[in-house]
Amino acid sequence: MEEYWIVDLEKEQIKVYRFSEDDRGRDYSFEDTVKVGIYDDMELDLRMLKEYLEG
Repeated sequence: MEEYWIVDLEKEQIKVYRFSEDDRGRDYSFEDTVKVGIYDDMELDLRMLKEYLEG
């Protein structure tokens, strides 16, 4: 496993741990765009996740 994501729906935050970097993780909000570490050309727009969850 190269990375994992912890999603906190109540706080609208995501913590991304990438083992190739430091192990403290990086925090993102649902307003951010995050590069997926296992693919060179993939990013996730977390605003779309927020819109989906709000239905």
